[in-house]
Parts: sequence; C-alpha cells; structure tokens
Amino acid sequence: MKLYARKDDNLTLGPAKLEAIVYYFFQDKLYAVSLHTADRENTLLLLRIAQTAFGPADRRPGTEGESGEDQLDQSWQGKVSEAIFTANAKTEQGSLLIRDNQLGNQVEAQLDKSVHEAADEL
Repeated sequence: MKLYARKDDNLTLGPAKLEAIVYYFFQDKLYAVSLHTADRENTLLLLRIAQTAFGPADRRPGTEGESGEDQLDQSWQGKVSEAIFTANAKTEQGSLLIRDNQLGNQVEAQLDKSVHEAADEL
C-alpha cells in the first residue's frame, strides 16, 4: 500500500478546517481517502458533516464495554464503500476514512497473509 498527501489540496470541507488529506493506493488503485482534523471544534464539525452525508451510524467501533472515551467513533457501511470516523479523546484530533469495500477486502486478505507469514517466522 502507498500513501500520498498533496501539497496543493484545499484543506477545508464546508466549515471544517482539515489538517491533512491522505490518499491510499493498493495495487495502483485508489483504495481510500482519509480526512484529518487537529482540534475539537473541527473534529466535531467533521463528524457532523459525516452524519449529515451518511445518516445514522451503523456501529461505533471500540465502544462495547469501553469507558466511553470512544463515544464519537462511528462507521457507516454502504454497498460500495465504508466510512469510519474516529476521534482521539486526549488530543481531540479526528479522522474520517472512506474506503472501497472490494479493495478493502483485498487489503485485509493481504494483511492477514503477511501476519501469518510473520508469525511462522517466530
């Protein structure tokens, strides 16, 4: 997988100011894009934009049995793509990752293969 950030990207999304936009490529195909914020105000704006765009979240990763620190973490599963919003409770930074489902399955399969190969070397 290769990651890229463009120097000339417009780092705003509506009222939200972004810290960075990262493009993920897998086998020379665009696999995902992530949007990153640096502070609480812009993190909450990015979450609000995602909720408006995608509707109610399907699930909240990492919140089962947790102390509530991850309560902003949410995801939306579509037929073609998935969106995952995460926020760091301590730094108040946030990110929204939008990824292709089909390529996502290939990335996960490649990762599983690499993990098993590494485990076999132990």
